[in-house]
Amino acid sequence: MTRWAVGDEVLGWVDTRGSHAELVVAEADNLVARPGGVPWEVAGSLFVAGTTAYAAVRAVSLTPGDTVVVSGAAGGVGSLSVQLAVAAGATVIGLASSHHCRAARRRT
Repeated sequence: MTRWAVGDEVLGWVDTRGSHAELVVAEADNLVARPGGVPWEVAGSLFVAGTTAYAAVRAVSLTPGDTVVVSGAAGGVGSLSVQLAVAAGATVIGLASSHHCRAARRRT
């Protein structure tokens, strides 16, 4: 069974250095469907923000009961870092400008 068909809107990655492109050859296992209603420019940035947040949280080896401060907690990388830290069992202190505090609170 083929998972993807010509015309499917997908995002993907390759295991070599690369960049964003409209057309590229990638392994089928490295593809995910573009989330419905998410513009291409946003969907295309999720991988970069997600891997950056994952690397940041992994680098500090959080364990349940730890407390961590996340600067820019309302931004792309920051909001994902908050979610990953909470999932690891940490207490999160999120820093954000007063303009973005409401958005940061919704993410926890």
